[in-house]
Amino acid sequence: MSTFQEVDDTTLVTLIDQAQRRIVLLAPGVFAVVAQALGRRLAASARLQVTVIIDPEEDVCRIGYGDAVGLELLSRLASEYGFALMAQPGLRVGVLLAD
Repeated sequence: MSTFQEVDDTTLVTLIDQAQRRIVLLAPGVFAVVAQALGRRLAASARLQVTVIIDPEEDVCRIGYGDAVGLELLSRLASEYGFALMAQPGLRVGVLLAD
């Protein structure tokens, strides 16, 4: 593995699909494809522990860090599956822990 690695939505989806126990996602926002992958994984594993922290500001979508569809889907998934969806205004880094 190299020191630096490009991470795009395809990489995020792959890692989310492989998670067995826990997913922690910190990001300014998400695109629909990532939120959909999270939904599929939650539907497949009732024991999965999930925490998501995002920036709820409108600028996130304008800047290109995510889209409104992804944010709406995350909100629905949090309500449906009861996982922690938290807000951190100004968040501009992304971290995914998936194990």
